Amino acid sequence: MDHNATPEHSDPASPGHSDPTSPKIPMRITRATITTFLATLLATAVLGVPSGYIWALLAPRAPARIVSHGAANVVNAETTAFIAADAWFVLIATIGGLLTGILGYVYVVRRRDGVQGAPAALGLILGGLGATMIMWWIGDNYGHASFQHALLTRPTGTYLHASLSLGSKSAVIFWPLFAALAIAIPELIAYVRGRRNPGVRNVDEAGAHQARSVD
Repeated sequence: MDHNATPEHSDPASPGHSDPTSPKIPMRITRATITTFLATLLATAVLGVPSGYIWALLAPRAPARIVSHGAANVVNAETTAFIAADAWFVLIATIGGLLTGILGYVYVVRRRDGVQGAPAALGLILGGLGATMIMWWIGDNYGHASFQHALLTRPTGTYLHASLSLGSKSAVIFWPLFAALAIAIPELIAYVRGRRNPGVRNVDEAGAHQARSVD
């Protein structure tokens, strides 16, 4: 037996060899990127369903009085019910944005490489916008049919609660805004720490290398 024989090297052209310059790699990365983006987008947007029902249950309604068949006026024009309803929407959207942003960053964005981390973050942000739109639609339609039915069937002078509506349409940006902040702030902190402490990192790496050499 020849003990001096050198190990055989695999042929890059062989079928079992993985060539990093092969065109199959970008295609695989592109598919994984799209999958990551869509998964985070849909998983975030679907949270708008329970959020919409929570908003519909918690937000106050302004008292109204039927003045004619199919028409009603708010009893107190200076009521704070509309402002409170918008405040509840903003609060729920802010909490949703922070939760999805933090959890998405910890379990998805941070664990992905540079290729898939950015699409995951984009999916979380755009999914937050979709969640607020779904939340708005559900809350706006929750109880709307029964309110319209009451306007048509109950007599003039009847008091009831007006249907829920979002007064400030700009409130829909709070979910994606806080999701983006929850992702961007830890990334910025990590970047600043890396810029400020390069010497410490290099010393640690040198010490670890020396320890391995001694062993």
